[in-house]
Amino acid sequence: MKRVVADTNVLVSALQFGGRPRDLLDLATDGQIDLAISEAIIAETLRVLRDKFDRPPEWIAEADGQLRVITRIVQPTEGIQAIEADPTDDRILECAVAAEAELIVSGDSHLLNLGSFRGISIQRVAKPAASDVVAHATLPLPQPKRQKSTAAVNACGSAWCSSAVAQRLCGSRLARSRRSALQRFRSARAARGSRP
Repeated sequence: MKRVVADTNVLVSALQFGGRPRDLLDLATDGQIDLAISEAIIAETLRVLRDKFDRPPEWIAEADGQLRVITRIVQPTEGIQAIEADPTDDRILECAVAAEAELIVSGDSHLLNLGSFRGISIQRVAKPAASDVVAHATLPLPQPKRQKSTAAVNACGSAWCSSAVAQRLCGSRLARSRRSALQRFRSARAARGSRP
């Protein structure tokens, strides 16, 4: 499973707008990637959502819960000072090093200009190509099937697992665990009538 760290701007875009950044969160939800995050990245993501997009405290709490369910929280032990122009970007590098990530997904020019850091590739979330990849790191995109049909439902009960990669991972304990936790999270959110 590919180990990935997403920059704050990717997480904000995923939660605020959806699209390709949201597909990255969906890959983590379904256990197709190991998406690592640190407390500093969570705090910055939630701060931007609150301050820039005027999200209310309840929405922020929901987004916080969702991020904590679908990601692996790491605690960086090394302070990195690689980007003088924007030292907050160093938190992304610290998380990636601590998570032993293979890829950082970002839209930030400071990070993208590095190209890589200590062997960790830094790339954008790109349009899906014919080969179903996100960025150039061959991350498979989910192929959602929103309507349940008997043929599309797999052993885990998910109607979405239609791609070959998703079907292979469908029965994995990690994927089931994340799907179950996210389902409980969404059910609780629906009962309260709010959605981040």
